[in-house]
Amino acid sequence: MPNDRRPPQNKNAFHLQTTTILGKMLSPSAIDHNLLDPQELPKSVKRQNFNISRMSLAGLGQMINTVRAQQTAVIDQTLVIIQPALRANQKTRMKVLLWLASALTNSAQRATMGWQNQNSPNGAALADQLQDATSQLHGNLERFRLLSQGMLTKIKGVVSTGCGLNTAWVIFELCLPIKLEQSAEIDCSMMISENPEVKTIMGILQEEAKMGDSDTIAKIPRPDPHRATKFVSQIFWEAVQALHIFVCPALKEAETMLTAASVFHQKQKMDLMADGYAEYHCYDSVVDSPRFVDSLAHCINLMMSLFLVKVIPDDTPDKTKPAASGIPQGVYALNIMNDSSIELSDDMAVLPTCIIDDIVDVLHYYRNTSKIVEQTNRGNRGDIFNGLNCDLLLLFVIWTLGSE
Repeated sequence: MPNDRRPPQNKNAFHLQTTTILGKMLSPSAIDHNLLDPQELPKSVKRQNFNISRMSLAGLGQMINTVRAQQTAVIDQTLVIIQPALRANQKTRMKVLLWLASALTNSAQRATMGWQNQNSPNGAALADQLQDATSQLHGNLERFRLLSQGMLTKIKGVVSTGCGLNTAWVIFELCLPIKLEQSAEIDCSMMISENPEVKTIMGILQEEAKMGDSDTIAKIPRPDPHRATKFVSQIFWEAVQALHIFVCPALKEAETMLTAASVFHQKQKMDLMADGYAEYHCYDSVVDSPRFVDSLAHCINLMMSLFLVKVIPDDTPDKTKPAASGIPQGVYALNIMNDSSIELSDDMAVLPTCIIDDIVDVLHYYRNTSKIVEQTNRGNRGDIFNGLNCDLLLLFVIWTLGSE
């Protein structure tokens, strides 16, 4: 970590992952065997724990629980180091935030369509292509991940999928103390701040498409560049980036592995099917971990509450006062017919639209892909819909579908 408060200058996030203490602590993952040398693969979590062809469903469930417990231990050990640094003083807190910001910003290409088309293509098409591929691949998804995802991670200098999910998980855990009523206090003006430190923390969000058009945003007064920002707002916006850059692309990779494995199963390619399902369960050990899902659900609740409270007119009585449910009271005053997107408040205008897309992608994954696996795998799984606030979800869906 740098010795001052200047933004990290390193543009290679993979170098950050492999050379810093925090990066090494976040690296252990069941997913990242695609970074190993071929001779080290027999010792990988996948080879050691997910030999699907020789395992009963009960045995698979037990093994998944074991791997999830190991992944949770990685997060707990990291939090033991991070939390005292965050509480110590402003200087150490900012060092942690800037490290996270550097990992996020320098891995931003993970969220692009070009990256995802190469690393998480349509699973059925990938299965067909791999069977006709060179002898180096011959249908094997593990080799595909080694030669495509693993090499591209190192060449492009981005944080790996497993380390990225661990990083997102830690950020989500740090958001857990934020109460729903505090969503009304999140500083949206950081989205257009010219403060160098704030710009570093906001990363790609300042460049993302906004709810308001460019003319509307240009008229909004810029915040005082010397004004201090609160930790709640800082870590929330890093959680938004973590969802966009690390979590959503990883969910698409997991879906690709599962779909390809299903195609191999239909074609009676049982060895390739077992390899594909083993790859999927490496992802599943993290993204369906109860702790991960609960912290993710809390962050999505905060994001939905933020959108809803910002779309309500400022003159709404007790707009930010918490209701009995903990949600800002103004959210319940939502009127789709009147509170449309024609006239946006300044805070609403600067909100990035990617938040809506990412929430939809996450719910799609857990509603479809994860539920399919749940029918055959009775391991200790998280259920994101149990963690989502029903009022917020319903109002958010109504607003998303009904607003102009």
